Amino acid sequence: IKSALENAVTADAREGDVFFSTVPFFHTSGQLQVVLPAMIHDLQGAFEPWFSASRFWSQAKGYGATVIFLISSMINILLKQPESSADRDHKVRVAMTGGAKKQEWEMFEKRFGVRVLEGFGMTETGAIAIFNRSWDYRVGSLGKPLPHFEAKVVDDDDNEVPPMVKGELVIRPKVPYTMMLEYYRKPEKTVEAWRNLWFHTGDIVYRDEDGYFYYVDRKKDVIRRRGENIAPYDIERTVNQHPKVLEAVAVGVPSEVGEEDVKLYVKLKPGEYLDPLELAKWCDERLPYYMVPRYIEYIDEIPKTPTQRAQRYLLKQKGVGQAFDVYKAGFKPKKPF
Repeated sequence: IKSALENAVTADAREGDVFFSTVPFFHTSGQLQVVLPAMIHDLQGAFEPWFSASRFWSQAKGYGATVIFLISSMINILLKQPESSADRDHKVRVAMTGGAKKQEWEMFEKRFGVRVLEGFGMTETGAIAIFNRSWDYRVGSLGKPLPHFEAKVVDDDDNEVPPMVKGELVIRPKVPYTMMLEYYRKPEKTVEAWRNLWFHTGDIVYRDEDGYFYYVDRKKDVIRRRGENIAPYDIERTVNQHPKVLEAVAVGVPSEVGEEDVKLYVKLKPGEYLDPLELAKWCDERLPYYMVPRYIEYIDEIPKTPTQRAQRYLLKQKGVGQAFDVYKAGFKPKKPF
């Protein structure tokens, strides 16, 4: 309930607002970002069972939506749609999301005339825990902890790190019963997550001098290559800017020389063709040499959860597979290993 109340405050909810989402109700985002805020404040909620990029804005207009919730991949896909008169033919005022890149955030606001509010939350935290607010936000950041949470960034030994230094995000509540109490019948996992009286999120972030937090990536998703820790987020953010790419996911696969190599899964826009070598060269011009993917595989659909998050573990399990090896084709990054 506390999270639902704060969610409505964060969006500056007002009389007549209509909350709209395509996120399923069994997920905390559907429950606490849409259903409960609308119920508690005697507002309307509108829902569609599936996300459709081509119909999203017409659906929002039809419901009279003023506040929407989007997964970050939805923002990217909506930006990839052809521009049309429907882009601003709606009443949406605020789009709440998580994981949006800074450039996408700015492009989304400019094109669709909507204020984007980015934040961080987990099922364990009762949905949102850190968020930009309508009156206090910084583009590209996750925002600041909500009033009933405190958060900090720590190293592998749980020592707090200075501003602008990356580390794991840890959180704890200031108000009782506003976070999960335990993992059901998993006492060892509960103790591990709550070690030193802080909940360890497993997410890598950093904090600036003004107290805004910035997302880097999931700790377990980090790719270890030639002594470098690579956030897949950084690769995907760049590749998604390619005019022929609809969506991309980067994972680590075993390397014959130890650690991992970068494999890139790419879903192209309908009707497009892109030579893997051309894409590798394009990446080489925009990424540090150690982030340039060695393996590229085109797929029709990226496996996703019902909340539209890429199922990285499924892609990682495939290993190198039948992917195109740009090294065997003669390509090498500008700076050799």
